[in-house]
Amino acid sequence: MHNLPDRRAPLYANIHNRKSSACKTVITELLRIQLLKYNRLKNTHYQNIIHRAYAWTFIKMRSWRSGKALAATLETRCTQAFKLFDAERSQLMMMTRRIFSAAIVAGAATSLVSTRIMAAPSGAVKARNVVLAHGLFADGSCWSEVIARLQAAGFNATAVQNPLTTLPEAVSSVERVLARQDGPTVLVGHSFAGMIVTETGMHPNVSALVYIAARAPDAGEDYAALAKTFPTPPASAGIVFDGDEGRLSEAAFLHDFAGDLPEARAKVLYAVQEPFHKALLTGKTSQAAWRSKPSWYAVSTEDRTINPDLERFMAKRMGAKTIELKASHLSLISHPDEITQLIIEAAG
Repeated sequence: MHNLPDRRAPLYANIHNRKSSACKTVITELLRIQLLKYNRLKNTHYQNIIHRAYAWTFIKMRSWRSGKALAATLETRCTQAFKLFDAERSQLMMMTRRIFSAAIVAGAATSLVSTRIMAAPSGAVKARNVVLAHGLFADGSCWSEVIARLQAAGFNATAVQNPLTTLPEAVSSVERVLARQDGPTVLVGHSFAGMIVTETGMHPNVSALVYIAARAPDAGEDYAALAKTFPTPPASAGIVFDGDEGRLSEAAFLHDFAGDLPEARAKVLYAVQEPFHKALLTGKTSQAAWRSKPSWYAVSTEDRTINPDLERFMAKRMGAKTIELKASHLSLISHPDEITQLIIEAAG
């Protein structure tokens, strides 16, 4: 029978009666059979699946009868998870060994543990700091509505002024702000800033990630190539360049970027949009923080800047707690209450 390492013992400290022990025996044997079936008994990545499965089971278990039902459910979940990993093996092998290992562990956790349990584990320290990063065609002031609400709720909110020059410089600007935070911090990114969140989210101060209609690439992934697998959004045709600097035309900004805002408000935002450098679009993330940090995502169903189906794909891939808003790309301005609530939920 597969024995758990001693370091996992605390997970079962509350299991004392015979019914719980019997249930543990049944589940252990079922999982051992699954591992033998797939010849993975000595594979530590798949053992990690089992450890998380145990935690999920005993958190949920309330009686011997429910324990037996959970055992059957657990067997099915493990089988499905293993088959999923087999199907994706060809893609995973393209990653580096380090990223491959992280993907297996994080993918297993997503399959076997509910998002809410992962996002807010018992005893987790609540974040009181929020760092917000803006994307293309905007500046830090686009977070004003959300910041006011976060401050009213007692949070320390800071908007980063993204230089929009290169991805490394944008990442550095966020890392400097994160380093100034005095404790757990929710890192929030809108639009292109999802690239920054994905790269900088591994910072030790970051406790959770929130993506607002944002890019969410995997490590080393070509986001442009990924985006091309979905219909091109209308705003792309409205990008105009002046040498190395790009911006949205007024028509594209008003209709495709800020389509659900009053025209007068949208024109003010258009007037302060910060141009971006072409080099910014060539950057790739070297890591994917969403593979190890709890994540939330707000999809804009009326988005004409990033395809809504692409947003749904990225949110599902990362296992994010997801909401959908009938909003343009600027949901942080047209729906500040919902966006603020999502951030507060991520804070714990």
